[in-house]
Amino acid sequence: SSSNSSSSNNNNVLEKVKHNTTFLFIFSFLIVSLSSGLVYGYPQLREALIQRYGSSLTETELGLVYTLGSWSSQGGRFFTGIARDRFGTRLALIVALCMSTLGCCGLAIVNENNTALLSISLFLVGFGSGSQLCVQPVAYLFEEKWQGTVMSSFSGAFQISSLVFLILTKVTTNRRIGFGG
Repeated sequence: SSSNSSSSNNNNVLEKVKHNTTFLFIFSFLIVSLSSGLVYGYPQLREALIQRYGSSLTETELGLVYTLGSWSSQGGRFFTGIARDRFGTRLALIVALCMSTLGCCGLAIVNENNTALLSISLFLVGFGSGSQLCVQPVAYLFEEKWQGTVMSSFSGAFQISSLVFLILTKVTTNRRIGFGG
């Protein structure tokens, strides 16, 4: 009787996973695109800050903002990998997503002339890129014949990531709306 109950619970879990794989794939794809867009999409953000919002930051200051964001995008994966090994995928993903969310909100609300807060915001978005390490296991939720397609799609998400910042800066003239603030 206990083995029937255990078997029934396993079947319920598998059914839930099968129903949620599409959602998990779309969510994971968006995470990879957003966090990777930090590096490839920065020119659109820079252009919007200068031309649309009248930022008076110098090229050196803008370079600092980009460098911190770019570095944190690479470093975020390293530290998230360590956190994932030590604390598990769920906690590492939650922390990485919270950092990305705070960074996006920061980009939405900080003054376009505040080098420090723009740097911190881009640093947080970039550091959240470690979430990529946590979403890759989503591929293993699919049938074996689809796992390669799912993994290559995440690679494609990285490649099209520059479109994310283009969309966030062009879809509206209000940066606060575009970045969710």
